[in-house]
Amino acid sequence: MRFSPNAPILIRHARREDALELARLAVIDSAQAPQGDVLLAEVDGALVAAIGLDDGRRVADPFRPTAAVVALLDTHAGRSQRPRPARRGIRARRPALRAA
Repeated sequence: MRFSPNAPILIRHARREDALELARLAVIDSAQAPQGDVLLAEVDGALVAAIGLDDGRRVADPFRPTAAVVALLDTHAGRSQRPRPARRGIRARRPALRAA
């Protein structure tokens, strides 16, 4: 099931009445539904992706091309340029090479 390339994407905060549709989306994505404050993306009136602002969980309709929609949600959530986690552990130094 595809949507038109010019279809508007509506991004909004989830409401209580969205809980069932959000749970359905999580089931078809084989993922846990985001909890807390959630941003939704709708295309052609259908929920196609969501991101949890509190927990960072993402769900998307696997039967539609949603990569760009999820990226848009990430941008709206302020997560598009997330810093990498700090590395832990000791970094080994390479031995210096000597000319023979």
